[in-house]
Amino acid sequence: MKDLELFGVVKDGKFTIPEKEVNALKNGGMTDVVELTDLKGQDIHIEKVSARLSIGKGANGKPSLIINPVYKTPNNHPLLSDKEKKDLIDNKTQNHTKTVSIYGSIVSHGKDNFEFDPNGKQNYFIEIQKDNGEKKHIWGVDLERALKESGHKIGDRVQLKNLGYEMVNVEVPIKDRDGEIIGSEWKSVNRNRWEVTEAKERNVYRHNKDMVIEYDQKTKQFYYYDPNSINTPESVNGEQLSERQIKKYKKGDVVKLADGTELQFSPSSAKGLRSNRSALVLSVLLDGGISYLLITGISKLLGQNKIDDNVYSQGFRDAIKKVEKEVERRIARNPNDRDAIRDLNNIKEEYSKISANSTLPKTVRDDFDINKIKRLNSIDTEEGKNPRKRSEQDNGFDRDL
Repeated sequence: MKDLELFGVVKDGKFTIPEKEVNALKNGGMTDVVELTDLKGQDIHIEKVSARLSIGKGANGKPSLIINPVYKTPNNHPLLSDKEKKDLIDNKTQNHTKTVSIYGSIVSHGKDNFEFDPNGKQNYFIEIQKDNGEKKHIWGVDLERALKESGHKIGDRVQLKNLGYEMVNVEVPIKDRDGEIIGSEWKSVNRNRWEVTEAKERNVYRHNKDMVIEYDQKTKQFYYYDPNSINTPESVNGEQLSERQIKKYKKGDVVKLADGTELQFSPSSAKGLRSNRSALVLSVLLDGGISYLLITGISKLLGQNKIDDNVYSQGFRDAIKKVEKEVERRIARNPNDRDAIRDLNNIKEEYSKISANSTLPKTVRDDFDINKIKRLNSIDTEEGKNPRKRSEQDNGFDRDL
């Protein structure tokens, strides 16, 4: 609260940003772009700044306000090449996974086509076997220099550390129209710089680190996260996620479900994920028990022009009824729980859409007709009387997954 007051998000005990953005903060998400004014600190005074806000852990481990200002031009990231940055900025790719450091024993090394693709360019690799037995190929032209200077050989236990990109001059061939080399020229290019050192630590699992980097079009910033720190849903639309799907979700890859649903973790998205569906039901492990969450207002997947409104699979319908029962229990415990009432209104909205969907059998539509379901209309509150108005204020809810 001190942070919120310091940066003008709260003044005289009241929030200065829209209620929808307040709910985003409360639920562990990121706001849309808001304008902060008259920011005063010990050594600074800023009249006005546009930024996206979120709550994270501060240096002392306690909750702290995170301000992501809007840049005039895209900022930089030391682990990305110029092409990788351009692909993210141009929306050609959603994210890039970079190995920051890895510990293990050297299994092999040498030159080959990148990722052993017959059409790939020649590159250098070191194959590492981690302490858990997993083998991984790390690629980078500079690895050849780094390994040679370190003096390590096959069988040695080492740490490979990515030091980021640096500008280097390289000699490249000049070819004629027929592809024949007719000369060479020097060009400045970005190249990942690596360090190979002896791994002395005994317990180094926490030192094996990848970083997923994505670009936020709204703030022109590159965001990054450690995939191992991401908590995943237990199931989506009633479908239990496999170990492989969980790994893909953590890395920001698209996860495909049996009912045609596609979803992807994305920290810069309003709900923390993207999907080809307009609504999802997630089950998450909270405080030792399973909770069911209805997520609406989801950002579309990269490269898709629109959201698929045909979301009402059998799994979704079964799952949303579990959300309904959970919300009813919350309201029974506390009839004045505004968040629970808001969630109930969102459920009503989805029930109305299901009952109006002519592609579904009549028996299914009747089962979700809120005019025939007394329990969904039994809450006599101002917010309960006008679910559509409430939904317009906050279309959906999310949690810190």
